[in-house]
Amino acid sequence: MELNKRLAVVILFFEKAQQTIDCVKSFLPSGVNIYILNNGSSKRNSNSVERFCEQYARVTVLRSDKNLGVSAGRNYLIHNTEEEFLFFVDNDIVVKTDNWLEIIEDAIGRKPDAEVFSPRMFNVWEDRFLPYFSLDIIDNKMVYRYMAESECGPDTRVNCFLGGAAIVRRKLFERLGVYDEGMFVGFEDYELALRGIRTEPVFCAPVQGIVLFHDHVPVSRNTFDTDAVSARYDVSSHEDSIKRIRVKHGVEFFNDKGWRKWLEVQQRTVSPGKLFVTKLVAFAKKLKARICLQ
Repeated sequence: MELNKRLAVVILFFEKAQQTIDCVKSFLPSGVNIYILNNGSSKRNSNSVERFCEQYARVTVLRSDKNLGVSAGRNYLIHNTEEEFLFFVDNDIVVKTDNWLEIIEDAIGRKPDAEVFSPRMFNVWEDRFLPYFSLDIIDNKMVYRYMAESECGPDTRVNCFLGGAAIVRRKLFERLGVYDEGMFVGFEDYELALRGIRTEPVFCAPVQGIVLFHDHVPVSRNTFDTDAVSARYDVSSHEDSIKRIRVKHGVEFFNDKGWRKWLEVQQRTVSPGKLFVTKLVAFAKKLKARICLQ
């Protein structure tokens, strides 16, 4: 069976309607099925996205009356789709590689045992490509093992991946189980990797030929979008996930001060009060990124 029938793009949509539409637009030319979970978005944003999507037969909008969160939302998409490969993307991501489907088909053919295929992720706000990494447990602490881009080759494998930017073979969830719904945004990735370390590590293959752009566009004064950003960078939600990892796996979270500083930066970056300045900076970084990729 051709890959475009075995693979689907799955998107979590919680507010930020225009970014969601841009995300969908970037994947439409591939011809694959696209599933969007409206994860409890406001009526205004829901209507905008659904009006756009209803003109495309390959786009299916699923609905939840409340925000299930990232982990439960992705689990909902897993349970309500049938495709063998699921390309998870957050709604603030667009694919920049036109022939991405052809590239991933080649990667699957070369690495039939890989459970996950991880594209390159360019983070617009940080003005850099995010490094691939693995997790390890040393002295009951989680430890990052970053990989320089020059270290990535045809035989590279890592055991952790970005849950909102990866092509995942369904059998991974059959082996390890679905996402822990008690985990907040980002922590679900670490927790799944830890499960793999305790049994058999996740086999994730980097796919450098596919480029994704991730952009935290500053929110307007739309109350719904502003509230969504506040919820995303809530300190207590992060603390709760760290405690849950400690109890469930008996390990301490790495870099306790680092993630707190990261939250502060993200909150400032997308602040409505700095809308004009942050949009100007975003435009400059996007322009630079496009030039670099040419």
